[in-house]
Amino acid sequence: MNMSLFHRNNIKGQTVPVGEETANSGRARRNYTSPDHLISHIEADGVYTLYDSLYHATKKYGDKNVFAERKKESKW
Repeated sequence: MNMSLFHRNNIKGQTVPVGEETANSGRARRNYTSPDHLISHIEADGVYTLYDSLYHATKKYGDKNVFAERKKESKW
């Protein structure tokens, strides 16, 4: 399998189209690992709620910066 297809910046490689196109929008997209159903939790990490997700993130990445900034390159 060519893993470059699933690079984080390649949204088309991480998702698959589902459902039908409507008059106002295109087809919805889901993660390629579960195209038939929504993911309700991450069992391996014990993440079931937004609180669990934030708690897990602070334990795993607590020493990292939360916000960043970048210089605006355009004059607009």
